[in-house]
Amino acid sequence: MNLVLAHGFLGFRQKFGKDYFNGVEKFLAQTFGAKTLAAQVDPDGGIAERSAQLQRQILLALGKLPPASEAERRGHNTLDPQQKTHIIAHSMGGLDSRMLLSLNRENIASHIASLTTISTPHRGSPIADLLVAGLDEGFGWALLQRLLAWRIESVLEKLGVSLEGLRDLTSASCAAFNEKYRDHPQVKYFSVAGMGRNRGRATAKLLQLAHKYIRGKTGESNDGLVSLSSAQWGEFDEALWAADHADEIGHDLDHLFRAPSFDHLAAYRKIVERVRAF
Repeated sequence: MNLVLAHGFLGFRQKFGKDYFNGVEKFLAQTFGAKTLAAQVDPDGGIAERSAQLQRQILLALGKLPPASEAERRGHNTLDPQQKTHIIAHSMGGLDSRMLLSLNRENIASHIASLTTISTPHRGSPIADLLVAGLDEGFGWALLQRLLAWRIESVLEKLGVSLEGLRDLTSASCAAFNEKYRDHPQVKYFSVAGMGRNRGRATAKLLQLAHKYIRGKTGESNDGLVSLSSAQWGEFDEALWAADHADEIGHDLDHLFRAPSFDHLAAYRKIVERVRAF
C-alpha cells in the first residue's frame, strides 16, 4: 500500500525540524508497512499550480516519469507501482488532489484508489471570503474589516506570500471549481472534519476570532478555518475530530513544542484502516 500526504495552504514537508503532518508519515509506515510520500508543493500557489506539482511528484515516486533534478532523483521510485495508492490531504491539499483526479483534465486516477480529505474547504472558507473581499473590494466593507484585511495583506507581502492560493479558497472560486472539476468514478472519495476542541477554548488563540466569525456567519461547527458543511465531500465520516485546523496535523498553536491533546495519529490510523480495503 502506498500513502501520499498532501499539505494545505502555506504548508511544507518539513521546516525547522518539524513535519507538516507531525509524526504521521513515520507512524503510518511503521503501523501499516506502507510506502509513503509527503509531498511538497508551492505553499501559496493556486490550485492549478499546486496540483500539477503534486501530480508530478506522485508519478515520479511511482517511477512513471524520469527525474529531471537531484531532488527528483531522491523522490524517484519511492512508492510501489504494484500497490494501490491512497491520498490523504489536509485543507487546500484536498482541492489540489481533486483536480489531479478529475475527469475534466489529464488525470492520474488510474494510479489512485482513494482520496481522503481532512477539513478541506470544498465549498470555500468564510475566512478567505473575508480577506479577499477586504483586499480586493475595499470600500464595500466596514472600516474595521478593511483595516484588518489591509494589515494582513501588508504582513503577507512582507513575508513574500502570494494571494493566489487564498483567492482559490473563496466560496465563489470553490463553486466554480466544483462545477468544472468532476470526481472520477474509479476513485473512492472520503472526508473528515474538525469541529474544534471539546475542552476549554474551541481553538488555539490564533484561530479563536476566526472560529467565532465562521460560527456567526454559518451557524456551524468549524475548526477555526473550515466549516462543517464545506469539509464534506464523498463519503463523510460523521465522527467529527475534536480538533482545530492545526491540531488535525499534530500541532498545538498554543504550545508549539507540545503535541495537541487530540490524538491525531489514532485518527490517521482510522483513515488508513478504512481505505486499505479499496
